[in-house]
Amino acid sequence: MIDTHLHLFDPVHHAFADDAPYRPLPHECASWPELKSLLHRHGVKQAVLVAPTAGYNHNLTPLTDTLRDAGTMLRGVARLRGDESEARLDALAAQGVVGVRVDLRHDGADAVTALSDARQPQAWAQRDWFVQVQADTAIWAQVGEAVAAWPNDLVVDHCGWPDPRLGLQQPGHAAVLALANRGRTWLKLSGPFRFSRQPWPHADTDIYAQRLVAAFGPQRCIWGSDWPFVRLPQQLDYGDVLKLLSRWVPDADARNIILTASPRELLARGRP
Repeated sequence: MIDTHLHLFDPVHHAFADDAPYRPLPHECASWPELKSLLHRHGVKQAVLVAPTAGYNHNLTPLTDTLRDAGTMLRGVARLRGDESEARLDALAAQGVVGVRVDLRHDGADAVTALSDARQPQAWAQRDWFVQVQADTAIWAQVGEAVAAWPNDLVVDHCGWPDPRLGLQQPGHAAVLALANRGRTWLKLSGPFRFSRQPWPHADTDIYAQRLVAAFGPQRCIWGSDWPFVRLPQQLDYGDVLKLLSRWVPDADARNIILTASPRELLARGRP
């Protein structure tokens, strides 16, 4: 099993950045050995460590140090400023980075234009990196076509953050569904607790997740826990979050593709 979305906050070894928009609480922090133990308990063989906006923002040292310690068990997704040199990008690739996270919920929709004008997606594509986009439904409605024109493999974070209050016809959800026809695009089944308007177990997210699986197919869907579940009013259990996938994808063979074959294909990209 492969978990394609988790974070690590370890202020004992890596102090939080001064410009981080959120500083994780003690129960949201852990060391790499503690995270490794958690993954082993749940049968996770490989995982993707995503450089977070919270805690570290653009400081990638926590990411690259953990990738060094973890070896082949972890691959990394970097949060970049967009002005990195070719040498810096090459160094990150050598350290196990296979993708870039574009956080439009924090940086705004205009970041897509800025990155396109700077030709950063082309630089990332030269290294065969995928681009993982976090945007809510309103932003997806604005940037869907522009992001689709990038030369990279794409990953849609957290089901595209649909808003259950707006119904199935909301333009942002339609923009994400349209990416299923683009090819080279993966849909990440993750984060229902981010966009749900109901308490656990977030039943209002089911129809959106199920529509996305039907559009993309299991071969282009991946799963991520979003551990350690920062900025939530209640603590979540890793195993309970994993069980949500069974509700969205009742077929065991399809779930196996989502948890193993599909992410394995995605992570074959960008290896040094």
